[in-house]
Amino acid sequence: MFLTRSRSRLLSLSLPTLSRVITSTTRRSLCNPCLFQTSISTFNTIQPNKTISHAFYSTNTNEATPNHTQTHNDALNSSLPPNHSTEHKTFEDPRPKILNASLPHVHKHGWTIEALSLGAKDVGLPMIANGLFPNGPIHLVHHFVDKCNKEMAIELGKSKEHLATLRFKDKIGFGVKMRLRMIQPFINHWPQAMALLAHPPNIPDSLHHLYLLVDEIWHHSGDKATDFSWYTKRATLAGIYTSSELFMVSDTSENFQDTMGFVDRRLDDVIAFSKFRREAEMTVDMILKTASSFIPKKFPSSKDSTTP
Repeated sequence: MFLTRSRSRLLSLSLPTLSRVITSTTRRSLCNPCLFQTSISTFNTIQPNKTISHAFYSTNTNEATPNHTQTHNDALNSSLPPNHSTEHKTFEDPRPKILNASLPHVHKHGWTIEALSLGAKDVGLPMIANGLFPNGPIHLVHHFVDKCNKEMAIELGKSKEHLATLRFKDKIGFGVKMRLRMIQPFINHWPQAMALLAHPPNIPDSLHHLYLLVDEIWHHSGDKATDFSWYTKRATLAGIYTSSELFMVSDTSENFQDTMGFVDRRLDDVIAFSKFRREAEMTVDMILKTASSFIPKKFPSSKDSTTP
């Protein structure tokens, strides 16, 4: 009876408390051999019990401790299907796929949320995935403009040999006309796109895409300017391209031939103005040099003049 109660109490104790109890009992047992023998018998009876993990609290450094983390992972992996992969998959942004899938719907629905919703549906996402574009259809317009700019840069790079045979004005016109023809499939809804691009909150991004457009054309035309004309050339070409787009949306000629003629005339005007400016600068410079030849380099001082 005494051993049963003692064993029940000892099993409910933690290891530090059990250690103190054993130490106190041992001290008392040294003076009482009967009590000492009873304590040893009681401790031996609880050793087989697995409530206390000797491996976890072992002071023997040579004794291997169980790897609880590995055991947990093994149990978790054993519960997964045989063909299940435990590798982490990289997250793929679905927005480019939605935007590409939305472009065919522009022909019917325009640059609208409906086109984005149908594009999301085409890639297997719910139609409410249009919420991934908080600014609305302007995301779709900028995506199309950026896509056209990249395609134009690739095509101009492939046309180096052809560009080398053209005059400088024709090189610029070749790039502008190529870029204009890329919006031809969406010409019926392009006024809506232009209105979205010109909306005040969207102007910074719109100007950025326009700068990339004209910079690619000048670059593939062989422009190597490093002075202030670098800015004026791009600003001038941006004006030509924008005015050509405005002309194109109202052009009813076959294959937009009137628009292509408009581009050529604007480029001729710019070249004529550049020639006029250079001639004017040369004329002014000549007048200043001629006038400076009649001005004495040194005026006589008052000390050199003699008084009668």
